[in-house]
Amino acid sequence: MKFAGLLAMPAGFFLSIAALVLFPASNATSRGAFVLCGLAVEALGLVVAVRGHMEVQTRATQAMESGNIETQPAETERRRPS
Repeated sequence: MKFAGLLAMPAGFFLSIAALVLFPASNATSRGAFVLCGLAVEALGLVVAVRGHMEVQTRATQAMESGNIETQPAETERRRPS
């Protein structure tokens, strides 16, 4: 979820910039509509990224509180290539 949000934010930004560059000033209605859509995509991307981050934090906090996760890192054996 975080990655989808992080990808949507620049997409919305470039949509807004492209609308400003490509649409002539005489066609202000279309230009404004595309800029608003670009800003909406940016806002949705931010919301998705924040929600994805909060979801991961909440799961980690719940796991630590319930004792399902160790606070000390476990030692692991390295496998040697055959």
